[in-house]
This record gives sequence, structure tokens and C-alpha cells, in this order.
Amino acid sequence: MATTTFPTSETTTSSSSPRYVQLGPRKVSFPSADLQPLVDSKPLLDSGNISELHKRFAEDGYLYIKQGLNREQVLKGRTLIINDFINKGNILVEGQENEGILKERCMAGCVPFMEGKNYLTHSPEISEVLEGPIIKNLMSTVLNTSVVTFDFKWLRAGWNSFFTGIHVDRVYMGRGSQNVVTTWIPFDDATLELGALAVLQGSHRLPGFEKLQKTYGELDIEKDNFEGTGWFGLDPFEVAKMDPEAQWRTIDYQAGDIIMFGMRILHMSTVNTTNRVRISCDIRWQPAADPQDDRYFGEVDRKIKERQIAGAWADDKKSNTDDTNNIVIKKRTIDDMKQIWGFT
Repeated sequence: MATTTFPTSETTTSSSSPRYVQLGPRKVSFPSADLQPLVDSKPLLDSGNISELHKRFAEDGYLYIKQGLNREQVLKGRTLIINDFINKGNILVEGQENEGILKERCMAGCVPFMEGKNYLTHSPEISEVLEGPIIKNLMSTVLNTSVVTFDFKWLRAGWNSFFTGIHVDRVYMGRGSQNVVTTWIPFDDATLELGALAVLQGSHRLPGFEKLQKTYGELDIEKDNFEGTGWFGLDPFEVAKMDPEAQWRTIDYQAGDIIMFGMRILHMSTVNTTNRVRISCDIRWQPAADPQDDRYFGEVDRKIKERQIAGAWADDKKSNTDDTNNIVIKKRTIDDMKQIWGFT
């Protein structure tokens, strides 16, 4: 087995010339009024100002902790994943495995589906990052109680043109605790060009989003017989117009960085416009005493198919057929629901 390491990079968010990135269907300069950098909350954590940390989380809806994790542990996990790609074969360009350069044809269907509870997500190297004492203590501090994490892990590899549309997490995991916090961890130095998570600051509480939260935000995409990604949309600026105080924020992440947010905040990712694979993982934490959504705890592998047909691995094309029995059924898409809700 080959051993790989990830080269470090000194990425900055400032430049003498305009910098344009792809956010959904939009090209946007960064930083600009439309897209601002995340605010680093590591100083609050380091100074022990936990009350201000809690206040910021409640107000902004997210916390970005620069180098909140052990960078070397994160890169060790990335090496394990890259080696797994090498062993599978026909994914990475030979001689450029270290850089994570994908073969030109390698997109959806070629890049492995790694979500769930499996030999990668629960390996010692990756578990140390996703469930180890550093992150567990951090989440206990943020939630101000003892915590537990979902067994299901959303470990993903993003190819050229890959991105995630605008959504709130509650539509996927709203049956248990209403205090679930998502943490997004890049296993790369994830620049805006590689694919970086962006949040719409304030969208969980600002009055302009009250209608969205009471309609779309209350969906259960499985119980409501919903077809497609579960995303509310693709255009970040159309959604931001709902409230003038809302602000899209993102940053050039480095391995070791972490961002966390609640189930009600709108978020998406920039588009991977490179030939490199972006490796990241979403994990969810909640108060240990709260009820659990049993789709994501315990033996979750039997439920993998349900997870594959939603989110980043789905599309919004209407089929109206049951793929096992070929029976015509009535399913609703986001466009159907937007008309019902009065968003179009």
C-alpha cells in the first residue's frame, strides 16, 4: 500500500486582483458584499469566554473554529482515504495521488460513496478526528451539556462540478432532538475553488425567513413522500433577498478547521472547479439526554439506500415511479412545494 501525505498550502483570502468563485449558478467575487469571510471564534474559545461563544452561536447561527482540530490527525485520516482510492484503482491520476488529482472521467459513480458506518468512517484514524476527545469536548462546550454523535457519518468525496445546494438539515434529520448541531470538517485545505461550505448568517432567526422555516423547514423528505435532493434551491442571492440582514459567509478552509451550525440555518457549498477531489465529512452531535433519530443511530447500514437518494447524491428530476415495483406513484418535488407555499 502506498503512503501519501497531503501537501500544506498557505491560502489567503485577500488578493490585489478580484477573485471570482462559483456559488451555485452564480459567479461571485470574494470578498464582496455578497460573500464575506467567516468570523473565527477560536479566540473566544481560547480565552474561555464561553458566554460570548454561546451568544455568537445563537445570533449568527454558526461557529467557525480555525484549527480547532489537530491538523496532523486530520491529514492522517485523509491519507487513509487516498490510500483506499489507490487500492480501488482507476480513480486518481498515477503519480499525482498525493495531490488528489482525479482522472478526467471520474465523477459521480466513479468517486466512492463513503457515507454511513463503515471501515473508513469508523477506522481508528478517522474516528480520532470525528469522535475523539478534542471534538467531543468542543461540542460539549458549545451545547453546554454532555453530548452524543450520530453513528451515521456523511464522509464525501467531491469531484469537478460537485457542490451542495441550499438547504437546512432539519428536513433530513428532524425526528429526534431539535438541538442537533452539524459539524463540517474538511480533510483537505479546502479553498473556495475546491469546494467550501458557506452559511447564510442569520437565516435561522431573521424575520424574512419565517415563512421558509414554517414551510420548507418543517419538511420530512421521507415521510412527506418528497422526491429529489431536499434542497430549497440553487441561487444563493435569491434566497438572501428574503432578509436584508442575511449574509452569505465562507472562507478558504485548512485541514484542522471546523465549522458548526444548527438544523435551521441555510447553507450550501461552492462548486469544485478543480481537477482535485475534495474530501470532507459532516457529522452530527446532540445533547445525550435528547431523543434520537433512529435512522442515524445503531446499525445504519441497512438504511444506506434511503440516504443515497437524498442530498448531494440525488437530483430533482421527477420520475413518479417506484424503482422496485415500477408502480406509478405521486411524489412531490421542491418546485411543486414552492408553488403551494407561494414562493413562485
